[in-house]
Amino acid sequence: MTCYKFTLMLLFSLLGSFFASAQETESSQNYAEIIFLPWTSVESDRTNYCRIFLNYKLIASSKMNEIVRYKIYSKGRMAFNIYFSETERYETILDIEDNKTYYCVLGAPYKKQRNKLVTKSLATDLMDEYTYSRTLKLEEDITKPIGKIPDNVTKSKVGSGTGFLLSDKGYIVTNFHVVDGAETIIVRGINGEYGSSFEASVLSSDYVNDLAILKVNSTLINFPSPPYAIQSSNTVKKGADVFALGYPRKNLMENELKVTDGIIKAKSGYKGSISQFQFSAVVQPSNSGGPLINEAGNIIGVVGSKLNSKLAEEAAYAIKSDYLSFFIDQSEKIEYVPTKNSMEGEKLSEQLEKISKFIYIIETK
Repeated sequence: MTCYKFTLMLLFSLLGSFFASAQETESSQNYAEIIFLPWTSVESDRTNYCRIFLNYKLIASSKMNEIVRYKIYSKGRMAFNIYFSETERYETILDIEDNKTYYCVLGAPYKKQRNKLVTKSLATDLMDEYTYSRTLKLEEDITKPIGKIPDNVTKSKVGSGTGFLLSDKGYIVTNFHVVDGAETIIVRGINGEYGSSFEASVLSSDYVNDLAILKVNSTLINFPSPPYAIQSSNTVKKGADVFALGYPRKNLMENELKVTDGIIKAKSGYKGSISQFQFSAVVQPSNSGGPLINEAGNIIGVVGSKLNSKLAEEAAYAIKSDYLSFFIDQSEKIEYVPTKNSMEGEKLSEQLEKISKFIYIIETK
């Protein structure tokens, strides 16, 4: 813990100057970025965790061998806290300005760098000399801001989610909250073509169960029938293997479809909701609206939300497929004929190769 105390004492002695100065970034940015660079001379401490809070909201849980890049849209003065344990807590105040990049070192490799401003060049040198296992790229959820969001950010903020094809009629399922209030909805990835984009409209929505059905505003696209079926959620048992598919943090992780595995942890969701499953597959922002599938490749739910990790670890929720089916049946504008699973007996890797062409990126403005 001695290394931790040194690290944090140094951190907070530097914060005043870290956040008073920043490196130049593109003038068109309407956000700031904080880059956290941990450093320790004790090899055994490299895998220990710290938790970083802004305005008492958890923004990152990271190891001492991981870089954290955090994009923040809120501006102004904020409380800044780091926890290494429940009893070892450090806090200070920082000011966030627009179009700034802040380099914050959790420690310092040389005495000459202690209590001095860390510039971009010194941060680059540190990244070159110190071995990091990975970089965590995180972003403030603008719908639940940490501080004050400027009006121009709120109006121009681009949203992103996931959707999947319902049938060869071109209907696309996503979450209601993904498209709620959007003036423009763009769909990418149809037939695996991410370079092409198509505008879409909302045909039907269900605020209560967080579901929406979209239709692409074009008659030039021929949609093949998807290879999966919607399986009744009543057949799903606790402990069953499941897979969440989607495009989390597309702006950071590119266009490739991501898959995470887990199990059904409970047959009820947030605060006991019977319309949801709780599952353990890791989901991130923009997974919303993606399918939750079982080992046979059938859809058993629609990924909806994740509980703040400060409250519970590995707590993600999906709207059950039976509620999706009921929503479809009640939607007067939908002409739906249930699809059949054409992938029975195939390996997961083979299923995913086929399924990937039917799961899309949903972008909103």
